[in-house]
This record gives sequence, structure tokens and C-alpha cells, in this order.
Amino acid sequence: MHTAEALWPSCRCGSRRHTPCGGFVLLGLGAANIVPVLYSLLQYQKDMPINAAVTAVTCMGYTGVILGPAILGFIAQGIGIISVFYLLMILFIIQVVMAKYVFNRLK
Repeated sequence: MHTAEALWPSCRCGSRRHTPCGGFVLLGLGAANIVPVLYSLLQYQKDMPINAAVTAVTCMGYTGVILGPAILGFIAQGIGIISVFYLLMILFIIQVVMAKYVFNRLK
């Protein structure tokens, strides 16, 4: 059974394994506000003009969308899909710590 086939049935209603689906929903709701917050924080930075800053953030976002799944898939081939989800959890925690630092620095 492929990974996609293993994950999708766990999100069906009535399944005993509906917890992963709730986790994916919560992850999506938590990650959905990252880009709007980044764009709103650009007005406070003084390192580059605002138009160049918006371009840089947009390029980083598209790079992540294009390369992220491929890199995670490559890593999953070596260490397994569960380990990749743990890696993503660690990256999200690092992101929270960095956001706290940035917000404190901007005050």
C-alpha cells in the first residue's frame, strides 16, 4: 500500500483512525496565517525598499512551494514518512520561536 493510500482512508468519517485528519486540519489552520503575517511585517523592516522586500518574500514562498514537497519526499524515502512529519513539527516550533524573536525586535 502506498503512503497516499494509507493516509487518505484515515480521514474518512466513521473511521476509527480519524485523529490524523483532525491533526491535518489543525495544522492547516495554524499554517494558513503565516504568509499574511509575513507580508504585514514587511512594513517595519528597514533593510531594503518595500517593493524589493515583497519580491523577496514572494520568491521565497514560491521556492518553498516548488521545492518543499520534493525535498520532503526525498527525505521520506530515506528515513520514513513519520519521521518527516516529526521534522515538520520541529520546523514549525522553530518558526514559532523565530516569530517571537521578530515580534519582540520590532517593538
